[in-house]
Amino acid sequence: MSGPAASRAGDFEHHTTRSGLDVYVLPTRKWKTKLLRLHARAPLSERNAARALLPNLLRRGTVRRPSMAAVSRALEALYGASFTNSAHKQGDEQVISFRLETVGERYLPGQPAVFAPAVELARELLHEPYLPGGTFPVEVFAQERLNHQREIDALFNDKQTFAWQRLFDLAFGDEPFGRPVLGTAAEASALRPEDALKAHAELLARSPMCAFAVGDFAPGEAVAVCERLLPAAQSAPRRVPTSPRRPPRSAPQLVVERDRVSQSKLVTARRVDLDGLSEREFDALRVHAGILGGGFHSRLFQSVREEHSLAYSVSSSVDRLRGVLYTSAGIDANARSKVIDLVEQEIASLRTAPPRDEELSQTKNLIVSGTRSLLDSAGGMVDSLEAGLAAGRVRALEEIACAVAQVTAADVQAVAQRIGPPDVIFCLEGETRPAGA
Repeated sequence: MSGPAASRAGDFEHHTTRSGLDVYVLPTRKWKTKLLRLHARAPLSERNAARALLPNLLRRGTVRRPSMAAVSRALEALYGASFTNSAHKQGDEQVISFRLETVGERYLPGQPAVFAPAVELARELLHEPYLPGGTFPVEVFAQERLNHQREIDALFNDKQTFAWQRLFDLAFGDEPFGRPVLGTAAEASALRPEDALKAHAELLARSPMCAFAVGDFAPGEAVAVCERLLPAAQSAPRRVPTSPRRPPRSAPQLVVERDRVSQSKLVTARRVDLDGLSEREFDALRVHAGILGGGFHSRLFQSVREEHSLAYSVSSSVDRLRGVLYTSAGIDANARSKVIDLVEQEIASLRTAPPRDEELSQTKNLIVSGTRSLLDSAGGMVDSLEAGLAAGRVRALEEIACAVAQVTAADVQAVAQRIGPPDVIFCLEGETRPAGA
């Protein structure tokens, strides 16, 4: 039924189907549900919109159930089973995620079959969409394309999301990572049914995939399910590729755009040197970002917001896959220069001296407790494993928690030397308010 014997992948068992699809299984009765997630990967490109639209079209009907209402009734009859989808970025790839979740049969009166028929319905949705005349119905396609455009518009109408995308445009504009994961509004509006059909053919024939199963599964059962759903699917290399970065700028690029916003959005991106990064440094980078801007105790929050009252919100995060440290602040327009200076001062302070015992302890405790809390979420455990696979650093959650707890102040100061100057500073700026207003 499966290929090589199972190996460990963090908290999961790793199996391989006959076609070469990686299946990660966590057999457990901790939750009363069975969760199966299928992730299809493709390079970020101008075709993001078509691939992101496709799952919503597939959910509109199958050959046997030619309407969304019929599909919904079938799911509801399976004790409220759900089949949902989403899209996210990982490195230079777009990941389309399909999620099938059912209640575990052992928790139902008479233990009726639920998961197997739900899998059959998922197989129909993936392989046998309703295509009268060989294409998606005109009205269905037009409606889902409009829904997709509205989803993109909604993201860009959120000013914080808009600021982040403008930062990505500027910092990664000539790289795949700079592309919006759902595509642009213009790309979505230009889609035609044949684009969706092409995306569907590529999904089944050529898209590298992997599968995750969490629940009361026998590992062989999960592998057999994946072979039925995706008989020809193969996995790509575990580590997700990222494109070479362009040479650093001689000076930060500052871009200010104005809009009618009550709170200006100031975001920055700077490089992190990942060459030869050890496991210990990998964990120390996370602690560094937490000390800098990971909560109420962080340096940015205490300095920019509390001491100087220059920000409504301020934070930092690190992308340890691409090697980028981000900062974000919601500010008054007239505070931009002062906030930029304070952010630089706090980043520099972690290079020149180790963090204080209290802030180090608080940060590590937050990260450790957050990591262990993922053990209470099936989806969280899948997300953690997927991130580890992408980075080529697969560990069990408890192993991650223990490793973070061992990070020292000296580790944080050492990894702070890998943080470069700001590459891009973007501000979506509102009206300047008079002093004291």
